[in-house]
Amino acid sequence: MTLVPDDFDVPTLVRDGGWHLEALTIRHVLLDYESYLGSQQHLEHRMAELEPDWEWEPGLTLEDDLAEMGWHQGEFRRRTSFAYMLLGEGPRRSTGCVYLSRSEEPFDARLDFWVTAQAYDDGVEPRLAEFLRRWLEEAWPFRRVRWPERHR
Repeated sequence: MTLVPDDFDVPTLVRDGGWHLEALTIRHVLLDYESYLGSQQHLEHRMAELEPDWEWEPGLTLEDDLAEMGWHQGEFRRRTSFAYMLLGEGPRRSTGCVYLSRSEEPFDARLDFWVTAQAYDDGVEPRLAEFLRRWLEEAWPFRRVRWPERHR
């Protein structure tokens, strides 16, 4: 079952107000893995503490990450969930990821996201949350989105 209606044009690239999101594919694996390795302790601690119901995979290997990227790419193609890489300015580097997936009633969808330790230290997370609220309201067909616990 798809997450959005068949006639909804799912964004694959978003460039809005300085934000750059791309649909996550296997071509992003090295960027994703590099951002994960560079922020591993930050991410494992932050997600375990603040989002205990989110399935976070500590100790991720490059092979594991490639499988994850392929899974996300397939789900995007099937329209059952949507994962995006958040790209930073300058040389191509990942500063995080955004995920839209199925949720339980009364929500139409669930939003999860993370940013690297450097992006977090730079104050990106609350600004990203503000952008995502606007983007979801303006560009997506959802009436009620379940937000990460830390941003409710």
